Amino acid sequence: MWRDYFDALQNVPAVDGSNAKDVPHLPVVNAFAERAKQGGTKVVIAGGGDLELARKRTAVQQLIAAYRNVGCRWADLDPLKRTERENIPELEASFYGFTDADQKRCSTPATRSSARTACRCAS
Repeated sequence: MWRDYFDALQNVPAVDGSNAKDVPHLPVVNAFAERAKQGGTKVVIAGGGDLELARKRTAVQQLIAAYRNVGCRWADLDPLKRTERENIPELEASFYGFTDADQKRCSTPATRSSARTACRCAS
């Protein structure tokens, strides 16, 4: 029964609507292995400043994801203040290793340099 089911999947149209057949995984893996053997790729090791900047950028993405996923739990939905809002550490910048100094600085994604400038917020 299962064999019939999976064999029938070969006749299902591709996601893009074409009649392209499914590509086996092994030839793709072998193609990448051969490409790696040919060389032409190089390993780039970032310097200390670049590593710290990359860590902070990743932490910013994690903070954004936390607000998307659990930020609704921090909403003030009790105007009478009958219960306290729960503490959600994932929504704190310090949870990701940020300090007050980090909150006063920003990185411009338009440039490839790691130069940071002070951000000004409109009041």
